[in-house]
Amino acid sequence: MREIKVLFTLLCGLMLSSVCLANSAAENFRNATRYIDPNGEMYLYTNTVGIEKLVNEMLPATVKIFTQGDPQAAAIADPTVKAVLNLLNVKAFRAVAFSSVEAEKDLYISKEFVLFDRNAKSIFIDPTAKNKPLNWAALPADTRIAFRMNLNLAYIWKLVKKEVAATPWYKQFGEIIEHPELNLVLNNFHGDIELLVTGTSLNDVACFASIPDNNGHIAAAVKKAVGDQVKNNTVVIPMGPSFTITVKFMPGKIVAYTSPKLLAPPKKTLASLPRYQKMAKYLPANGTDYFVLDIPEEVIILLKAEFKKQPEIVKLIDLFLKPVSIASVGVAQQDGYRTVAASNISFAQVGQVIQCGGTTFPVIAAMLLPALDSARDRARAANCLNCLKRLGIGINLYASDNNDYLPADLKVIVQKAYLSPEVLKHLVYIGPYEKTKLGQIQNPSRYPIAICKRDGHHDGKTINVLLLDGHVETHKTSESPVLFLTRIYNLKTKDVERITRRLEEAQ
Repeated sequence: MREIKVLFTLLCGLMLSSVCLANSAAENFRNATRYIDPNGEMYLYTNTVGIEKLVNEMLPATVKIFTQGDPQAAAIADPTVKAVLNLLNVKAFRAVAFSSVEAEKDLYISKEFVLFDRNAKSIFIDPTAKNKPLNWAALPADTRIAFRMNLNLAYIWKLVKKEVAATPWYKQFGEIIEHPELNLVLNNFHGDIELLVTGTSLNDVACFASIPDNNGHIAAAVKKAVGDQVKNNTVVIPMGPSFTITVKFMPGKIVAYTSPKLLAPPKKTLASLPRYQKMAKYLPANGTDYFVLDIPEEVIILLKAEFKKQPEIVKLIDLFLKPVSIASVGVAQQDGYRTVAASNISFAQVGQVIQCGGTTFPVIAAMLLPALDSARDRARAANCLNCLKRLGIGINLYASDNNDYLPADLKVIVQKAYLSPEVLKHLVYIGPYEKTKLGQIQNPSRYPIAICKRDGHHDGKTINVLLLDGHVETHKTSESPVLFLTRIYNLKTKDVERITRRLEEAQ
């Protein structure tokens, strides 16, 4: 059945392009569709006649409606519209083709190709774009968002200046447009811009960004603006009590980051993850840009916890967000630009949902909202478990860096930057006051080290306990925490006294 649909789509596309349109349209069809897969879940082709009509005909006509009878307004609007149309130059774009196939189980590949004239002058077309190796799989394994894109602002600025010079606006803004420092920066802005967001939860997000600065002109302008704040080619910008952005001026580029670990090669990369190993088989090795998006289950749980006071948003998250991994690579061709993307979601199904979402969403929401009333409590419990597990990792990291000694309290964990304070917000540390080594604890899998003090888990009778070996146990009890821990873990008198004191301090 699928083969019949594909054949029918191909025949229709060929007939429309060769019979209903000009001969050049048939050629455009062949040139665009040769870059995509003619089988699978979705296969689309469209020319750009509609866009040309909208931009080149309807936009100027709309402006004329509002300036008719006002010669002064028309004198400004007409050359401005002409300049905008020249900058967009939508005639340079001829066709778009798209396909989506199921390559293997839980792996979908989409291919898109935009056919255009590489010699045409448009702010959307970079005639200097060249493909190069794009090692996106070398990104950190906890990458959540990443992209690298080649941006040629020098070329765009040249086109903009030429068009603005022919408008009345030039008399008013010519001094700014011709400003030497502005032109020095923009005329040399050509290279890769990067963005990287990493983290295993919303509480340990780290960010990195980079822009090109081939001749150091941008760095010079920034240093001039901030003055004495620059030390060793570095500026530290405080954003809050525990959050700073560091800007570093490096040869050929300027980078900004929230964690210095993002400057070094990661110990574990996307290439080590099975899902990205599968994707890499289908993506081009060379290109002009890449994009990576990863939304794991734990991020969705924590996102819902952040909006716990807004149940409507939580329900929408449940409705629309699922764990997703996407990687795509863009490639410059002689006759256009193609994008290849791989994901664990079907691009065809996403497209269909977007198309019909306006009519089906109210019906779906009405059916599902009653079933999501307890989502807030589930998110709270899941967040508690996640925070305790993160604390277990932080305690063990602290011990390994401090001659095997356990921390004296949670403040030390935060001060030494093993965890952010948000993770510890609802946790109580019930470990020893005195200096104690891990090896002194005879049975770490039965030694409680922290509990969650948050009230109102999904049944009001749940206690989550972190044990010293790092695992978390969930129990139901109506007893007080001290009595319950004493009974379940056979605590000694000194342990009971310590835990009682710790809990009283946490009040």
